[in-house]
Amino acid sequence: MKSTEDYLAFIKEVEAAAYKKGYQAALEKVLKALGQPLTISEIPSSEDLSGQNPFKQGTDSAAVYEFVRNNMGLKGAEIIKKSGIAGKTVRTALHRLKVKGQVANTDGKWYIR
Repeated sequence: MKSTEDYLAFIKEVEAAAYKKGYQAALEKVLKALGQPLTISEIPSSEDLSGQNPFKQGTDSAAVYEFVRNNMGLKGAEIIKKSGIAGKTVRTALHRLKVKGQVANTDGKWYIR
């Protein structure tokens, strides 16, 4: 990769792979580009990571994660209303979770990946 455009195009490909096929496909793509072949058995499965709250226990963000995990398919406004957690906190936590690949937003509804 020689230019910024090449890097940005590669990042978009990785994001598309992660969104469509999960983090394993994205990780394989990155490792292949780095010249580090890795077999699928060496990559942790989503079952290995499922149920792990990425936030420190007792934080508002951890509460948002747990709420979404137990109430999948709600829209952001519904999460705010039903959880009783401040709107800004919910939006921030959902953004962080989405960046980490922990949640997905489909048709405005939130799900744990």
